[in-house]
Amino acid sequence: MMNDETREKMEAALANNTEMLRWCPDDELVWMQKGMIHMEAKQFDEAVAAFSRAIIRWPYSAEPFNLRGHCMINMGNYAFAAADYQEAYRLNPDKWEIMYHYALALFLTGEYERAEMISRRTVAAAEGAGNLAAASAWLWHILMHAQKEEEAQAAIDAVLDDMEMEEEDLGYYQTIFVIKGKLDPEPVRKGLRADDLQSITAAYGISGYYRFVKKDTAKADEICRALMEAAKEEWSACFAYQAASVDLGFYALPYATPEWDEKLKKDPENELYWHLKNHVYADKQEKPTAVQATSLAILHVKDPARFYQRRGHWSINLGYHERAAADLTLACLMRPEDKNVLYHTALTSYLIGEYKRAERIYKRALELSNSATEDISTTNWLWATLMHEGKEAEAAALLETVPEEVTVGSEAFTGGYYRMLMLYKGKLDPDTFLPEGELTSEGVTTAYGLANYYYYVAKDVKKADEILDRILKGTKGTNRYAFGYQAASTERKRRG
Repeated sequence: MMNDETREKMEAALANNTEMLRWCPDDELVWMQKGMIHMEAKQFDEAVAAFSRAIIRWPYSAEPFNLRGHCMINMGNYAFAAADYQEAYRLNPDKWEIMYHYALALFLTGEYERAEMISRRTVAAAEGAGNLAAASAWLWHILMHAQKEEEAQAAIDAVLDDMEMEEEDLGYYQTIFVIKGKLDPEPVRKGLRADDLQSITAAYGISGYYRFVKKDTAKADEICRALMEAAKEEWSACFAYQAASVDLGFYALPYATPEWDEKLKKDPENELYWHLKNHVYADKQEKPTAVQATSLAILHVKDPARFYQRRGHWSINLGYHERAAADLTLACLMRPEDKNVLYHTALTSYLIGEYKRAERIYKRALELSNSATEDISTTNWLWATLMHEGKEAEAAALLETVPEEVTVGSEAFTGGYYRMLMLYKGKLDPDTFLPEGELTSEGVTTAYGLANYYYYVAKDVKKADEILDRILKGTKGTNRYAFGYQAASTERKRRG
C-alpha cells in the first residue's frame, strides 16, 4: 500500500508531468516519464496507457515497448508482454535487460523453444556474477519445463561455485546451490519473508527443485502458494510470483482450437492458420481471449501487420484505446496505404482525444478513395473530428460531398453511419431517430451520433449528455464493444 508521503510525491510528480505535457504533448520522453511514475506506484493500467502514447509518437524506440512489457507481465498479460519484448529486442538486440525479460516472458507464455534460444543468448551475454546467476537459473527452469533435464543440469553446472555475489542476487545464487546439491533447501524455504525479494526469488527456485529434481509436485505447489501469499502485497510484480502463478495453473493459454493448433504445430508462421484460430474466439465475442491469441500470432508470423490491426481493433472494443492506438500505429507503418488500417488508426486517435492526428489520418484514408461517398463511416468520424476541433465550416463542406440518396446494399451504404450523416445535414428528425428500448450494437453508435448532433448542431448540451448517459447505462453485454459505446464513454469522462 502507498503511504501518505509516497502518495504526495507521486501526485507532485504527476502534476509536474501534466504541466510538461500541456506544453509538449508530442514529446515521447514526457509520456515515458508519466508511464514510469505510474509504474513505480504499481498503477499498471495507467502506465501502459502512457507508454502506449510514447509508442504512438516514436515507434522506433525500444524502451517504451520494454517498459510496457514489464507492466504487462505484472498484470499477467504474458503473451502481450512477450510481443512487446520481441519488438524491443528487434529495435535494440544488444541490450541485455531486454533480452533477459524477453526470454522470461516467452517462458511464462509456454513458448519454451524460443525462450531457450533467447535465454542461452542471455547467459552468453551476461556481464557480472549476478546477471549470470539470474540468467542461468531461469535457463534451468525453462529447460526443465521443456523436459530437457540433462541440458538443464549442464546449464547449472556451468556456473562456478566461487563467484562473488551481491546481496541483491542471493536468491538466484541459493537456487543454483540447491539444484547442485550443495545447499539444504529447507532452511532456504523456511526463510521466506514477505519483505525480502531474494527470499521470494529463492523460494521459486526451491519449488522448481522439488518439482523437477525430487518429483514432489505437492511440495512444489505448497511452496508456490506460500510464495504467492507472502509476495502478494509488496512483490506481486516480481517474476518469481508470476512464474509461481503459472505453475499453479492460474494463467491459462487460449483454449485449444484443435484443427488450427494441429496445423500451427507443423507451420507456426502460417498467417492464415493464426487468423482462423483467432477468429474462433472473436466470432464468439470472446475478445480478451482473441487479444491474447493475436499476441501469440505476433510472436510467430513474419509480417504481423494484420495481427497488430486485429489486436488494435479488439482493444478498441475492450476500451483499451491507448493500447489500440499503439498497435494500429505499428500496423499503419507496415501498411500505410491500407484504408482499413488508416480508418481504425484514426478512430483510436479520436478516442484518445488526439483530434489533429485523427483528422490527418482520416483525410489520408479518403484520399485513397475515389470520393467521400466510398467510405461513409470515415466521412462520419471525420465530421465528428472536425466538430471537436471547432472546424464547423470545414465539417459542413464535408457533408456536402455526401449524396442524399444511397442505394441499400451498395458499397457506399453503411447503415447507421449514413443515417447519422443525414441527421447532421438536417434531413432526418432527431426526435424519431432512435428506436425505443434497448440499443443494439448499431443503435449504440447511431445514438452517439445523435448525441453529437445535439451537442454540435442543435447546441443542446443537456440533451446531448442525456443521450450519452442513456448509452452508458442502457448498453448491455457485447453491445459495449460498439465504437459508439467506446466513444460515448470517453466523451462523458472528458465532459465530467
